Amino acid sequence: MARIVRITWDSVQVSKSENYGTFGGEPGKSAEWRLHFVVKIDGEERRCEVWEKDGIRDNNTYRTDRHMDVELDGGLSIEVTGQEIDDFSDSDRIPGLKRNHPPEPGWETGGTAYRKSARNLDFDYAVHYRIQYLSEAPP
Repeated sequence: MARIVRITWDSVQVSKSENYGTFGGEPGKSAEWRLHFVVKIDGEERRCEVWEKDGIRDNNTYRTDRHMDVELDGGLSIEVTGQEIDDFSDSDRIPGLKRNHPPEPGWETGGTAYRKSARNLDFDYAVHYRIQYLSEAPP
């Protein structure tokens, strides 16, 4: 019998939320983001949560408060993809991130915290999340 793990998406730490400015940038001083938090087992999507937030500004951290419980019956990986939503033009793709997670001893004792970041010329952010076992190991 496979064990259950919980992935808790704690926060998004934004260093650069968009390219603002009169020439070649977006108007305004904040952005609207939509991120997709995805959990995969052996490359197949098991769970996806969408987080949307308006008023995203540079150098701020935003609570996401999402969690997903999945049966760990194969290789675990996480992915984050997203868009910066524009009202008057096409939305901009926020750089995605991926990470494979082999089981770790810390998952047994309250979980292990992770930080994974992504950036390009317009965006720079990090996602903070934790992984822990919810079920006991089989005898």
